[in-house]
Amino acid sequence: MLPTVIDWITRGLVNPGHIVTHQFDFRDVVAAFDLAERHPQQSCKVLLDFGEDG
Repeated sequence: MLPTVIDWITRGLVNPGHIVTHQFDFRDVVAAFDLAERHPQQSCKVLLDFGEDG
């Protein structure tokens, strides 16, 4: 499935920004995984934010 999704993103068929439903600071990884595991209907894509350098 992942290669298909990557292909869709590459071809512009899917905007990955619309898939992300939740964003957590990387230090809140336990809460992020808890949400993804306990509420999969509400969490399409949970993103861990590692911040930006610079």
